[in-house]
Order: sequence, then structure tokens, then C-alpha cells
Amino acid sequence: MSGPPREAGALEAFLHRAIPASAALGIRVEASDAAAVRLAAPLAPNVNDKGTAFAGSLYAVAVLCGWVAASHAAAEAGRPAAPVVIAEARVRYLRPARADLVAACARPDAAAVAALAERLAAGRRGRLALDVTVESAGEAVLALAGRYVAG
Repeated sequence: MSGPPREAGALEAFLHRAIPASAALGIRVEASDAAAVRLAAPLAPNVNDKGTAFAGSLYAVAVLCGWVAASHAAAEAGRPAAPVVIAEARVRYLRPARADLVAACARPDAAAVAALAERLAAGRRGRLALDVTVESAGEAVLALAGRYVAG
């Protein structure tokens, strides 16, 4: 098995098939390119009893955004089939989200991908530290500092 595809439409279909919660949350792929991964989700299926986004939905969108970036980094490191998981996350909820959500994660730089490739080639697990921001109506509502593990 290889990792998730890069093209936005194929990636979105893959996510909905492989991770059914992504379909239930209404997640769409806005971008998956050399610079960043951006996932969007509408507020309606993610709303809580206060009319704002449910904290678990915010977390899920953020973790998935980082997972896509980490999976693509594993592919760039020559290991597209390496399993990727989140091992640790520090989350800060910054303010209520009252509109649709957009999660963004910058792709790891060349040095991080090279270090990942080196560890994977040596038969060890590779690690990536990634930061994800979720915005709503143009304002940051969640900041996630995640450590993803591949291999």
C-alpha cells in the first residue's frame, strides 16, 4: 500500500474512504502542494450545543491535516508505504469557532525530510514535529504542535 495521493480530489476521496470520520466531518481538501496542506470543514456537522465548533472536531481536522503532511513527507523520504501516526499533541484552543474551519500545516523542510529518510533507511522510526493552525472566519481558533511517527 502506498500513502495518500497528492492531488486534492484523489486525496479527499482517499481520506473519506480510509478514514470515514473525515467524510462525517465534511472535510474537503483545499490544497496539498509543495508548500502546505489545507483541509476545510463546514461548521454545520461539527457544531456543539453552543453553536460553535465542537472541540473534538477541531482536534480531528488539525490532526488529520498534520497526518497528511507527515505521510507526504514519508513518501518524499522514499517510504510511501510507511505507516504514519500521531504520537503526541499539544493543543491550544484559542477562541470559539463560529464559522467554517480551515486547517493548515506547512510541509516539513528539506532537512526534516532528510532526517526522516535517514532514520527510515536505518530501519528505525522517523519523527516529524509539525505545527497545525485551524482558522474560522480568518481567525486562529486552534494551535496544535504535533509529533508524528513514521515507520
